[in-house]
Amino acid sequence: MTALAFALRLFRRDWRNAELRLLAFSLMLAVAAVTAVGFFTDRVSRAMELQAGESLSADLVISSHDPISDDYRDKAAALGLDTAETLGFPSAVIHGDRVQ
Repeated sequence: MTALAFALRLFRRDWRNAELRLLAFSLMLAVAAVTAVGFFTDRVSRAMELQAGESLSADLVISSHDPISDDYRDKAAALGLDTAETLGFPSAVIHGDRVQ
């Protein structure tokens, strides 16, 4: 008897036992739940990005991790546009080797 045949025989025997079926069902349920949450968060994220202009009352939003160049600000001022600058900060402060 080969090792593969022996393994299949043991698998069939264990499959008849309810514990292995319960484990397989639980694994499938966990994968389905994680997938559903992932799809849901992706859809919410897309909806928020599409409606960001409405919540900001803006026709155009320029965002960057680096400061926006003065050329953009000067052009907006020349066109009589209202501008705003926002800054985001991390939720934790690190000083040296300590996190606060």
